[in-house]
Amino acid sequence: MDSFTTASIAASPAPRLSFFTVCMGRLHHLKQTLPQNLAWNADHPSLEFVLLDYNSPDDMGNWVHAELGEHLRSGRLVYYRNDDAQFFSYSHSRNMAARLCRGDVICNVDADNLTGPDFAQYVDRQMIDNDLVVGCDVIDGVFHSIPNDLGFTGRMAVRRKFFLDTGGYDEDMIAWGYEDMDLYNRLARRGLKVVPMDRQFLSAVPHEDDQRIAFTKVKDIGRSPAPNNRGTALEHETISRRNIARGELVANRGRIGIGRVRQSPGSDPVQLLRLEVDAPRRADLRERNNWILEREIANGITTMRGTPNVLFLELTRRCNLACSMCRGGLMKDHSLDMSEAVLRRIEEDLLPTARVVDLRGWGESLMRRDFLSIVERFAQPGVQLRVLSNGTIRKPEAWRTLMRHHAWVGISVDATENALLKELRGARIEPIQQSIESLVHWRDVYGNDPKNVYLVVTVSSRNIDNLEEMLAWAHRLGVKHVHMIPIHLYPSDPKNLVHREAEVPPVFERLHEQARGYGMTLQLNAAMSTDLVLKARLLDRCIHPWMYTYITYAGDVGFCDHLIGRDDLTSGNIVERPFEEIWNSPPLVSFRADHLAKRDGHPYFEHCAWCFKNRYADFEHKIRPELSSILVNTSTVPSFNPTPALETKNS
Repeated sequence: MDSFTTASIAASPAPRLSFFTVCMGRLHHLKQTLPQNLAWNADHPSLEFVLLDYNSPDDMGNWVHAELGEHLRSGRLVYYRNDDAQFFSYSHSRNMAARLCRGDVICNVDADNLTGPDFAQYVDRQMIDNDLVVGCDVIDGVFHSIPNDLGFTGRMAVRRKFFLDTGGYDEDMIAWGYEDMDLYNRLARRGLKVVPMDRQFLSAVPHEDDQRIAFTKVKDIGRSPAPNNRGTALEHETISRRNIARGELVANRGRIGIGRVRQSPGSDPVQLLRLEVDAPRRADLRERNNWILEREIANGITTMRGTPNVLFLELTRRCNLACSMCRGGLMKDHSLDMSEAVLRRIEEDLLPTARVVDLRGWGESLMRRDFLSIVERFAQPGVQLRVLSNGTIRKPEAWRTLMRHHAWVGISVDATENALLKELRGARIEPIQQSIESLVHWRDVYGNDPKNVYLVVTVSSRNIDNLEEMLAWAHRLGVKHVHMIPIHLYPSDPKNLVHREAEVPPVFERLHEQARGYGMTLQLNAAMSTDLVLKARLLDRCIHPWMYTYITYAGDVGFCDHLIGRDDLTSGNIVERPFEEIWNSPPLVSFRADHLAKRDGHPYFEHCAWCFKNRYADFEHKIRPELSSILVNTSTVPSFNPTPALETKNS
């Protein structure tokens, strides 16, 4: 039994057999099938029906509780709901439902399927001598759909252990078609004894294909009469044949049906986590990869064997604010969310060797309703999570979860006065303060390093007079670490610090003294102007083109978190091409060479030139501890302003 099983369910004896059904927008079918299937199998002594409401938009949960309450109370029917699904995935939804089953034998019964009388008794008898019973023909070991199949090829019964050991349905198969045949073939090739199901039990409610694709993201499933029509059915078959030919019989690498479910509107969601599978230990992979990266950086290698171990993931480009230094207007279209296909490719290609995963981009990640589920997916042993948020979205459970995973969480805030904050960001201070209070509370409850919660302040001519109050406010809230960085705008913009250049040095002298008095660390991530650069503290060599990668919401691959939002500086798409191929593509290989020589001929280089001359280390020292010696903060330098004595000492 998986550890997520709720206490009320776990208290009852596990059934021998579990039927599982998933439904999204098909309540009209479920009303015709589920009550009848319950009645037809009422005499079975050890059977449960597991029903997964996959974020169905048709008030399915209320119907189930109103019409089938007796079965829910008896435990014959067990209802779960996933609130996070935005599109229907045949593979993921079924995997999730299968994991929620408790029976030794599990059987998929689609929402439009009718089992016929005493089907459960029939399954019991078949499973005495067999391991897999399928709703299609099996001829000489080859699976064939039954002619005029109404939608019952996916009906199958299998021992739950074998299902999970084989990885369930392949979740790389994103829509409809062949995911069931692929599973059958992988199970059969692992030596299971297979028999076809008696056709008297194979029946389904007739319907058109438009209902199969009503909630899938991809609509072309390959069943239209158009010439050369391919669709997802053929695409999935190609994936299946390729994987099986390689001997890859276990799908999903333990990420089987991952996500959150709950049993009622008021109940707490429970998380289905990654299952352990036979694979190299993650720590070993990370250590080996880090060793390779360090050698490649030290030796100036530009075509790499190592994989970047600091990942910046743009979970969404949507944002609830329109900050003056960031973008001109709000972005709220859900198409700007990172897709499941991109997330899975990152998990497979990059997460096994990652040391830091930063869950943000050119948007506010907490706008995603599945944000907590994504946090759980990437909170792997050996991975340090990092999040930067504007703190205006009231999600206290998010702060608790992040602190439970000892994440580094930065809150980006540029003023404490509402009028000024509204001007700069279109925000109010009250929700931000509530977020920080929650973070600090859970930081201390879970024993985090005090510096795990920090502020990021963008300094401009408009807020320079509010910075001392900002430090005092942070101190009152229990924040121990504050980062400041100058706004990066054209000199003609009135918010550029050039318009108050003479005031910057004395303000930062006072801030340095104020922070030290509070016992707080104030860190500069860049010089406030070109005249205030501590040259001895600049990075001699940037590690980003070797160790960092930035993945946009669409799956495009970049190399630097400072170029977030610059789609023109990406080099390929992780869904369309293998990451290794992108990472060693000619533009990136030549860029690393130009980076080493600090040559300015490469089209990327103009965006790096400012950093070479003005930017200090941010958190690079957490990856390469030797860089701690060049940090610019109140603990490492006696002043933020250059003096001959300071520059001589630092050199």
